[in-house]
Amino acid sequence: MVEKQQHYVLHTLLLLLVALMIAMCSSSTSSTDPTSDLAPIGAVPGQQSDNAPQEVDGEQLPGRLLFAQAGDLWVWQETTGRQLTEQGNLAHPTWSPDGTSIAAIQREQSFSNLVLLSADGSELLQLTNHGSNYGLGSFERIYDTLWAFYPTFSPDGTEIAFASQYGPPFGSPASDYNLSLFVTPATVGSTRTQLYAPEAGHIGRIAYAQDGTVVFAYSSLFEEPPALFQYVTETGATERVAGVPEQSYDPVFSADGNWLAFTTRTNNGTDISVIPATGGAPIQITTLGITRAPAFAPDNSALAFLAIAPGSTHFDLWIVDLTIEGGNLSAGEARQLTTEMAIDPDSGLSWGR
Repeated sequence: MVEKQQHYVLHTLLLLLVALMIAMCSSSTSSTDPTSDLAPIGAVPGQQSDNAPQEVDGEQLPGRLLFAQAGDLWVWQETTGRQLTEQGNLAHPTWSPDGTSIAAIQREQSFSNLVLLSADGSELLQLTNHGSNYGLGSFERIYDTLWAFYPTFSPDGTEIAFASQYGPPFGSPASDYNLSLFVTPATVGSTRTQLYAPEAGHIGRIAYAQDGTVVFAYSSLFEEPPALFQYVTETGATERVAGVPEQSYDPVFSADGNWLAFTTRTNNGTDISVIPATGGAPIQITTLGITRAPAFAPDNSALAFLAIAPGSTHFDLWIVDLTIEGGNLSAGEARQLTTEMAIDPDSGLSWGR
């Protein structure tokens, strides 16, 4: 029993280390997983909150801005941010291109699943089968589960790319496979397909270009700095994204596909930069120093992001107006929309219509 507990503790520490690396930064193989034959599961209670859904009021924004806080999903629409779910275990939400559904990650003990919710958060469908029937806290459960992170829809909404392991932990003590790039149809009962498996690092946040190219953050397990790479679906090739500096992560494309925003390390800490999708010189948008998770407004009129204000210890929602003329982009003064809300920075932002 003591040995099993030691294995479990070591496994948990390894998972926490991976998650921390991705959050701080946050050979090709194709395979399919035949185990994802799933049915709708309805509204899963998870770890429900004792509090009623919350709201915050503030500035009027176009479209609907999606984020996560304390294990639940929120949406900012017009002048109000309101809590959509009372699950207590949801993260990494992202809008479908047509705005009718939300892909997210549901966390449980020793694993997490890719799930699909309705736009109002009222229905939840499970798309992956990463769980286990073994008992909570058991040694067997460790070797029978997987993790999923960072879902994002393809431009046509038919597929969802996400990060996950190739298989359950292996060896003794238990070791996890690296986080690889997977894709699955955005329907219940589908199988997942592995697109890219890095040999010495982990896949982080993912973004689709309009032509189907998949851009992703990559964090090395060794001394290489984190960087943005792209997987070209037509050829299966992977390469660094041209023009994006090292120490960059959190990629996101504008709705028209013309601009790529990302978090990057600067002399001041971490801030948001934007680059033309076709390449060019990065344009630094923020100077706050502790900044994450950019997201373009659906009409390109603004850029939202998360940042810690001076004197605070929590991430809050910020926004900056954008002006795009003749292929040139400029930004106004950044302003804070929430105060001490403690929004989950690794879950990011998703801004839909």
